[in-house]
Amino acid sequence: MAQVLNTEADKAEQIFEAQAILAVAEAGANALKIIGQVANIVEGQRAIKLELAGDAIEVKKAIAKESFRLFYCRMVKLRLRVSLAK
Repeated sequence: MAQVLNTEADKAEQIFEAQAILAVAEAGANALKIIGQVANIVEGQRAIKLELAGDAIEVKKAIAKESFRLFYCRMVKLRLRVSLAK
């Protein structure tokens, strides 16, 4: 009896997971459809360009931060070498 209940529970869980996957896929498809419609109008194109520009700025900030971190680490290593050489 317990095995039958476990099997039924597993089957119900698989159905639920499949429904969740379908819901996510449908939401993604709807989002792409809306973005496509928005991209066909001037205001939508401007909004997309603004969003992409904002993303580019964030990427450049991250690159600058990482570059500074690497530079700082190299400077610390260099100072350590100099102090050990004395």
